[in-house]
Amino acid sequence: MFDSLFNRNDFSYAFEKISNAIVDPNDMNVHAATNLGLNIIRVKFATFRQELGAAGVLEEWRYDLDTYDHCISVLSRYLSGNPDGLTGRDARIYCRFLRCEYVEFTELARDLAVRCENQNGRP
Repeated sequence: MFDSLFNRNDFSYAFEKISNAIVDPNDMNVHAATNLGLNIIRVKFATFRQELGAAGVLEEWRYDLDTYDHCISVLSRYLSGNPDGLTGRDARIYCRFLRCEYVEFTELARDLAVRCENQNGRP
């Protein structure tokens, strides 16, 4: 359970692609950030949301997950034309938030995985 967040390579790759596109928004970097980086994160967190639901704790984390989804959407808009008029600094802040919250969510997932194992009578 909660395997969605534990492949660090997926997330390292995704955050690297997003950061590269913010620093150097050429077509190749933007494509990698939006079609690979942000999509990896979006899919993994959609799965994590389902895992939280299966564990019966989704409601207490819904606001945090919705905020995370909002940041993904903001960065996606920034990288695809920037209709909101964000600066590069704004985008870096959103990216940093995603990275930091990812760490927090992995800690939550570990704690919940242990709790679920203990409830199911596993050592």
